[in-house]
Amino acid sequence: MVRTWFEPEEAEEFEAAKDLLIRRCVTWAEEHGHPVDDLLLSAAVDARHESRDGRLAYWDGARIRFFLLRYVPYKVTAPREELDLAPEVLRTYLRYLDVTGLRDPRGATLAEAEEIIADARAEYAAALDDPTLRGVATFWAHTALGQGVDLTVPGAFERFKRDLDGGRVPYDEQVLDKIMQNRFVNGGIGEERAFPQLPVSLPTASELTEAAARSQTVQRLITLAAWVGKDGRALTDAGNLRVADALEVSALLGTGEDQLRVRSATDLPQLNLLLAWAKKLRLTRTSKGRLFRVAKAEPLLRDPQALWRRAFEALPELGRVVTVPAATWRPEPILAEIFDEILPDVLNSMYGLDEMPVVRLEETVWLACQEYFVLDQVEERLRDLWRREAFRDLGRMFEVLSDLGAVELTRGPADPLYASDLDHDDQPLPTDAVERLRTTLAEPDLPLVRLTPLGVRGVRDRLLAEGRDAPLIGELATAPPAELLGVLA
Repeated sequence: MVRTWFEPEEAEEFEAAKDLLIRRCVTWAEEHGHPVDDLLLSAAVDARHESRDGRLAYWDGARIRFFLLRYVPYKVTAPREELDLAPEVLRTYLRYLDVTGLRDPRGATLAEAEEIIADARAEYAAALDDPTLRGVATFWAHTALGQGVDLTVPGAFERFKRDLDGGRVPYDEQVLDKIMQNRFVNGGIGEERAFPQLPVSLPTASELTEAAARSQTVQRLITLAAWVGKDGRALTDAGNLRVADALEVSALLGTGEDQLRVRSATDLPQLNLLLAWAKKLRLTRTSKGRLFRVAKAEPLLRDPQALWRRAFEALPELGRVVTVPAATWRPEPILAEIFDEILPDVLNSMYGLDEMPVVRLEETVWLACQEYFVLDQVEERLRDLWRREAFRDLGRMFEVLSDLGAVELTRGPADPLYASDLDHDDQPLPTDAVERLRTTLAEPDLPLVRLTPLGVRGVRDRLLAEGRDAPLIGELATAPPAELLGVLA
């Protein structure tokens, strides 16, 4: 059994395992008449090791397409006829993983993988034809190959570099400028290794569907779209609902804002959030001074689970309407600026755990705020005000998540676990935060929060989409013994 996962710092162990894996794969391929190439095999193993999850034997559609359409064009230097073999060599490698029992059963089956490779062939050829998809090092290496330089000869590239520095090597400056622009705007293709996640359990699909249908936010979005209707609702010159209409629909939605005395519909924060959510989900649209229901949204409105998923995915983009300014002199809450990063981080912190004390999350969020904004020179009184308002906005975020059905809010004592690390030498929190936590976590009745099964499913889906390893209890129950052992090893 060959290990198929290594920590980034296990360089020697990884290289030894990669060499063994490639040697065995080459031998097997030659015995069975399959196309194989050491360089491309090495690239395939490296691509998975350098990924967010690092699973060498896990290949699905996204990873196959990334390797062929991004990784090979960006990082691999070889003559074109050799690069053209990459789809077939990848097919050989995946066949080898399958027959030896090394394949991660959570990825694509061999038949699925082969179909994905076949479908990507034309795109792969186009990617190789596009020199702007190369990395900087690959660009220069291909330029050297184009000049007839044999890069396998010791010292050849150094001589090429001297000729380049001396202005004796022609190259496409426009292509290089585009590569540098892409690198500046999008970065490279490297991924930072993510922490492994704890395995979680989920209810049945029917139970999750029922929970989505019970979501207060889902029900309100459906009600809002029905109220808007195909004929639409008139808007003011400023593009807002008329006050009378805003109060009417607030009563229908049950937000409790219909009893407020307001001058503008924008003074109703819960309604504003739902309106923004509906527009983000393309349930509604504005045209010629009216707010209309989008006809194409009907299938989504009839599918509570799909609507819940879409609403959950869109929430990070709604920070400016989730966080509401507490004073007119501060136009934007501090949390609004980084809401799209803070929300996923908070949900990741809760993933796989039971009730967490909200105060523990407050302090880590405030620490993140201080990393994003330079607050060292801010007066202590003002910094303390911003901290308390960040806590308030975090509380508002949890209320929105609770209405959506993604979290459950309760009260009670904090688990001793959440105070156990306060005296550690590597504690990242500052002294004042540690002292606040030490005092607060000892209280018997604290706000607590945990993910609901819907929330767990939503976070897990996002983690998987990001290329993270998010195990599910029971997902290996039907795996062949060899593949089960490979994952566990």
